[in-house]
Amino acid sequence: HGYARGPVEPCSTGAASFVASSTDYITTGVGNSLTPLVTGFTASIWAKFNATDQDYLVLASANGTNQRMYIGTTGGSFDFGIGNAMWSASTNTATTDWTHLALTVTTGGVATFYINGVVDRADTSIGTFNDGTFGSDFAVGRQGSSSAYYTDGYACNAGIWTSTLTQAQIKSIMHKNCG
Repeated sequence: HGYARGPVEPCSTGAASFVASSTDYITTGVGNSLTPLVTGFTASIWAKFNATDQDYLVLASANGTNQRMYIGTTGGSFDFGIGNAMWSASTNTATTDWTHLALTVTTGGVATFYINGVVDRADTSIGTFNDGTFGSDFAVGRQGSSSAYYTDGYACNAGIWTSTLTQAQIKSIMHKNCG
C-alpha cells in the first residue's frame, strides 16, 4: 500500500535547502491568530535532515513556551510540541531519509503525530495554551518568529490547515502530485 514507514520520498521535484544559520528560513505569513482548540489544526511537511543529533525545527510557530507548535528533531528522535507540551516520537528514531511528518490537533485537545502517514503517537496532555493562539506566524526552517533551532537539511510541501485532517487525508496529501 506504500504507507508503511521506510524509504518513501516526496513526489515534488523541488525542495528548499536550509543551512543552520540565522538567515536561512521561510516565513509563511500564517499562524499568529490561528485558534487550534477552536477550529482544529493540521500541519504537515516533507523533511530530510542532514543530521539528527541536534535540535532542529523544520516547521514551527512560537511566541514563548505556552504558545507554540513545532515539528522537528531533538537528540536523535523526531520531536513535536504544542502548547507547553512536547513529545518525542514513540517508535521511531529520526533519520536523514526523506520523511513525511504531520501533526493534528482536535478541538478536544488531542494531538496526533504521523510519520510517513502512520500514527506514531497521540496524546491528550497538550497543557497550557495561553490565549489559545500560536502567537506568531509559522516558519519553515526555524522556530517561528524567534531566532532559534535553525534546520540543517531540506523541506518541501509544507501545509497548514485550520481543521483536523484524518489519517486518510494526510496520506492523500503525502502522495499528492504522485504519478
